[in-house]
Amino acid sequence: MDATCERCAHVQPGGPGCPGECSSYGYRHFKPISVPTPDAVNQPSHYNRPGLLETKLRIRLFLGNEEFKSFCKGNILKYVARFEFKGRPVEDLNKAKAYIDMLIDELEKNGS
Repeated sequence: MDATCERCAHVQPGGPGCPGECSSYGYRHFKPISVPTPDAVNQPSHYNRPGLLETKLRIRLFLGNEEFKSFCKGNILKYVARFEFKGRPVEDLNKAKAYIDMLIDELEKNGS
């Protein structure tokens, strides 16, 4: 199973040992990850690159808990505000719903 560094978000196929920036500092922050099947709402292909974490997860790791909650709230507002104007109203509302789910997960994980 692949692993991802919780500090720099580098993906290491098959196991621990960060070959990126963390290894020069002696960090071994890897944990196993699973990658869900891509879809236009939860994992759009234009945000995914082979060997890298999905963009939303990288943002979460980079921002930390509080800033990630603000990121989710901003995206919820964006997708709800524009759903009637972009030609794919159901997709935009599903994206807002996905960010609501991420925000709920973040709150539950941190006991809020």
